[in-house]
Amino acid sequence: MATGTIFYARHERTYVLKLIGELRYTLSESFNAFLERLFKQLDFDNILIDLTEAESIDSTMLGLLAKVANFMHRRFDRQAVLVCNNPDINELLDSLGFYGIFTIFEQGPGDSPSLQQLSSDTTSTDAMAATILEAHRTLSEVNDGNKALFRELIDALQDAPR
Repeated sequence: MATGTIFYARHERTYVLKLIGELRYTLSESFNAFLERLFKQLDFDNILIDLTEAESIDSTMLGLLAKVANFMHRRFDRQAVLVCNNPDINELLDSLGFYGIFTIFEQGPGDSPSLQQLSSDTTSTDAMAATILEAHRTLSEVNDGNKALFRELIDALQDAPR
């Protein structure tokens, strides 16, 4: 699959987010807007992120996943669940500290709810730049190693003219 796609569904009191293909910053603005709407709802108490069909994931999308982890910790005092069976992505998750902020499994529940596709509309380059900056700030807060890893990028994004 050449591009990424995001699907979502609510199953009982759990939101399932299924991210498929190449997950790049071009999906970040619509995914971030969806997360902001989701976080305002009161009809759930768990989030499961399914990466079993993800081929790759960039740092912006990882930052948005860290945003989910932060939300779950603040609102429910527990970790979101992430399912990933791709060894390369699991190694990346481990290197960025995700095993400390998510409960990660290689296999998810067998039955999948009926999924709806998230639109991937982009409203403006300024909004996308703001989302990318926020995502990297969130990712850098996962651990000290990430602070050092993403410091220069965050500085460049903050200093970029808009």
